[in-house]
Amino acid sequence: MAKRGATISKNVMIDEMRFILETLCDRARMGARPRLSDVRSMLKGNLTLDFADYFKFLKRYNYVLINRSDQTLVVTEEGRSMAEKGASTEFLTELTKHFGDQVQNGEELIEMAEEESFPEEEPAARPARAAKARNKPESVASGSKYDSKYTRYDAVGSGGIGTVFKGRHNALALDVALKEIKDLFSYFNFLQRSEVVRHLKQVVEYMSNLNHPLIVKIIDENVEVAHPYFVMEFLTGGNLKELMDGKPLDIERCLTLFTQICYALSFAHRQEVIHGNIKPENILFDALGNVRVTDFGMTRLLQTEADRPIPQVITGSIGYLSPEQMKERSVLTVSSDIYSLGILLYEMLTGNLPGRRSPLPSEVNKGVPKDIDDMFDKMTRDAPEERYPDIDAVLSDFYSYFKDGTYLSKGKIILYAGSESAGAAGDAES
Repeated sequence: MAKRGATISKNVMIDEMRFILETLCDRARMGARPRLSDVRSMLKGNLTLDFADYFKFLKRYNYVLINRSDQTLVVTEEGRSMAEKGASTEFLTELTKHFGDQVQNGEELIEMAEEESFPEEEPAARPARAAKARNKPESVASGSKYDSKYTRYDAVGSGGIGTVFKGRHNALALDVALKEIKDLFSYFNFLQRSEVVRHLKQVVEYMSNLNHPLIVKIIDENVEVAHPYFVMEFLTGGNLKELMDGKPLDIERCLTLFTQICYALSFAHRQEVIHGNIKPENILFDALGNVRVTDFGMTRLLQTEADRPIPQVITGSIGYLSPEQMKERSVLTVSSDIYSLGILLYEMLTGNLPGRRSPLPSEVNKGVPKDIDDMFDKMTRDAPEERYPDIDAVLSDFYSYFKDGTYLSKGKIILYAGSESAGAAGDAES
């Protein structure tokens, strides 16, 4: 080993070497035999260590072979087994042997070489020296470089689509949120993954155009890497699931947040963007306690061409999905968003999700006005045509119930000036 540099856990090493082998196997199924330099470029920025560290191990123990004449890579039978089944006992033994007594068990840390080179590369293609190994992504104190723009720190949330990490814009010294679309790819073959990436680019473009005070701002994206990601503003107020914590919210607070969500959705719908996955985890808060809705249209990532059926992947929480979405996940309509919002309203008021024969909100929480029962019922009818036609109609009924100005009037948003304290009102973009 050369100089000592970055730290990385044994489990991360295993996961990343399996990812390399999976990528090579996917290319092989397409009839491609990528060159060593192509693979290094393709995976750049998506590995904690430099690719050279992993390649030396995989080649030494016969998981990959290299054709010295054209520098193409081939996965061996042992490599395919590792990609499909994960690390065997033999693999773990080899890992320990290769990296010596620096390898620890579980999530303990090991010291890795700071610099390595590619001995098998053609001289003209060799880098002078490999980049410094990146610090472990689990550490808040020292993050790992995504690319020249961003540093990635701890994961702050995850779901069926991907994982969100706290990050840093290096040039601006600005905290950001990095959403990496990685776990979802394990459900798809190589051809389908290219469609997922194409849809991701479209969805991020739609989201970046949603310029509204109650919608999370999209800052940047990179879909040209093995683990595509996009960048959002970093919010410190938590999410609605954390706020509720299994208990009903104060009614005035609940209805104020409800109107904020309505205005966010109304604005998006007018831009022809449907959310499709409204749930507490997608309702975030800024430092002052105002709603910021996130993840518009993410369920579009599950759509592929008609002749390429996809796995039945459920990315949302089933309790919030409309009946038509349960039958066909690709159904994204204003009406399905209204249904999910009605379910969310019930949960905020009662602390529970409604079932088929659940009591109305006012029967569970005696402080809830009975007019809200009628609104909830109309939002969550099984037949889409029996629900409100749009969010504007929901708001019209809401303000007809509260004419005293407690929640202002239609077209005006209550914005908090401090956590859980109402502040000035702004004009709604509705």
